[in-house]
Amino acid sequence: MSRKTKLSAGISAVIAKMPMSHLTREFYDRVGSSFAEFLIRTGYTHLAHPYQLCGRHFRDYVESIKSPAEDLPLSIRSIQNVAACLRQIYRAAGRGAVADAPELTNSALGISGGSRRGTKSPPTPEQLVAFIANAEAQDRPGIAAMIRLAATFGLRHFEALMASEETLTRWRIELAREGAIEIVRGTKGGRSRRTRVDNVLEAIAVVDDALDVAKAQGGYLVTQKNGQPARDLRQARSIARNWCHRNGVVAHALRYAYAERRFRDLTAAGVAPREALSMLALDLGHGSGRGRWARSVYLRGLRRREGDATTTSVVDPTNTSA
Repeated sequence: MSRKTKLSAGISAVIAKMPMSHLTREFYDRVGSSFAEFLIRTGYTHLAHPYQLCGRHFRDYVESIKSPAEDLPLSIRSIQNVAACLRQIYRAAGRGAVADAPELTNSALGISGGSRRGTKSPPTPEQLVAFIANAEAQDRPGIAAMIRLAATFGLRHFEALMASEETLTRWRIELAREGAIEIVRGTKGGRSRRTRVDNVLEAIAVVDDALDVAKAQGGYLVTQKNGQPARDLRQARSIARNWCHRNGVVAHALRYAYAERRFRDLTAAGVAPREALSMLALDLGHGSGRGRWARSVYLRGLRRREGDATTTSVVDPTNTSA
């Protein structure tokens, strides 16, 4: 076994022992593989085991992703996430003293700062219609259904992808009975959540359309170009993600569209802004105590468009006059 293979396998073995959700593990595997490849490529060919890792390796890798020779540069927040992932790998490999060294803090590495405020903008109704029409014109009815589902229920990209015939059938029943759906498959951290909608009839129509597509495609929304089912979940994710990238669809921005619509519907029904934010945070899969965070992330565009006066009176839950 080559040293590159041994180092990569060693890092993968360390990650495999760490308790985490499926999506987090996938991210850690990508970072670990990239880290191992970088080290061997840049001359650290003597490395064969994770316990040989030191601070110099950490710093060199972070510097390389701060100024990549190819592709687009990563944001500060993305680099911070990679650095945090590496620290956890170091700790799990018995190199915690290195990971926690003062010279490897974000500040020392030049990657401090950044913000968790949302940077995406929800698509306008016209853009949403255009995205759906484009998918249908390209013979991708399943992706068109995914876009509708994500915008209607605030689904993450993976949650929409996992909406199979069985899941859609259950959602149809739940909407008719309770006006809400239980999202179980594809959720972040494996945490299920209950998401409510205000226009139940419209939501049922969206689910019915998606259900018809799934039934016609062997039970799933995403297929290969020739109409055959995707070989596995990895290929289905790649197909959907690549299509969205090529056609200018920012999948996560669809959650922003749902958030704005849900917040407007709640406040229009007489729900106090602070309470509406707590309910919105739950609908999006965050805790009820994350209302203020949901406001700063998902409703940032709404606050900006409606101006300071409207922002203060309608969107800011800390305003006592609301």
